[in-house]
Amino acid sequence: MLTEIREELILNYLKQHQFAKLLELSKITGCSESTIRRDLDRLELRGNLIKIRGGAKIAKSLRDEPDIETKNKFNTDVKAKLGEYAANLVENGDVIFIDAGSTTANMVSNLADKKDILAVTNGIEVASLLSNFKVSTYLLGGMIKSSTKAITGFEAIDRIRDFQFNKSFLGINGIDTEKGFTTPDIQEADIKKQVILQSKKTFVLADQSKFDEVSFVKVAYAKSLKIITNQSASEYKGMKIMEV
Repeated sequence: MLTEIREELILNYLKQHQFAKLLELSKITGCSESTIRRDLDRLELRGNLIKIRGGAKIAKSLRDEPDIETKNKFNTDVKAKLGEYAANLVENGDVIFIDAGSTTANMVSNLADKKDILAVTNGIEVASLLSNFKVSTYLLGGMIKSSTKAITGFEAIDRIRDFQFNKSFLGINGIDTEKGFTTPDIQEADIKKQVILQSKKTFVLADQSKFDEVSFVKVAYAKSLKIITNQSASEYKGMKIMEV
């Protein structure tokens, strides 16, 4: 296969999936992993992608963030598993915070059988799902971010300061061993930071594509929060990884 065709296949696959392992790229191109490594080296030099452990991810700027419709298309099976696992950590009588996001939204259908729980959220779509499943819900007030359907701003932060949570469940854009947990938006970062302060336990839901990714604003240190993920814990020693 011509190099140009192979590179096009690799980039198209990454655009669709955001992240790919060497084995996946080897299968779709019919080439050896050593050949794919050389392709990735060239594409990284051109700024088309970023090489990570065992594969590659699409190159993005520090402030890039897909809208909620796009997020809902990626890694749906994995997000469903993460959401189910997270929901199983919720106990009857808990007061919980569920962050806006496509991964955290997957918790909701698994909360229907919980008794006497109260969910607080800054996600419009999450709140709608909670209502559909008859879960008692408090939706924060404030400014609506149209792309992610998240509510942000000082009103939301002031209200969060009045609450205490048994557990909180956050989404995140980037997880890096040195840079920690990061997100592209300052106001969403401020919401997450305040939620962490008000919570007895905080869990971050993140599929493997969020690892080795860095966004604009730091939310917390890498070793400070428990991560519910499908990423192998052996590759990120020191982090509190709950592998699903």
